[in-house]
Amino acid sequence: MQILKWLLVNWDSVLLIAMVAALIIYLIKTGQTKILKQIAIKFVTDAEGECGAGTGIIKLSEVVAKMYASLPSVVRILFTEKQLVQIAESVLAEAKKKWEANENLTTYIENKQQATPAVVTLAKSTK
Repeated sequence: MQILKWLLVNWDSVLLIAMVAALIIYLIKTGQTKILKQIAIKFVTDAEGECGAGTGIIKLSEVVAKMYASLPSVVRILFTEKQLVQIAESVLAEAKKKWEANENLTTYIENKQQATPAVVTLAKSTK
């Protein structure tokens, strides 16, 4: 009962604290989303090189797992798996444009594919 009385007397302070906390969470999340998109481009490029073409679901799961692992534990509570998947998918189109425009990225991907061919690795592991 005393808590309710205190809340009624100090409702404006409680509201201000709640608004500040919400603003801080919003700023952290939007800032981290921009950073995550930049990191995701690297992870998508690496996954393309390591897994090759036709392995979309494997590449997506690898990118999402790496993004989640790269987040500080305090920030992990702000992002769901679905949001990380959306970030990875939205970055893919941008990454493809960068691959087409930059020959060095294309060479980087091709070199990774030659170093770790996914099909050969999968075939050897099933024997």
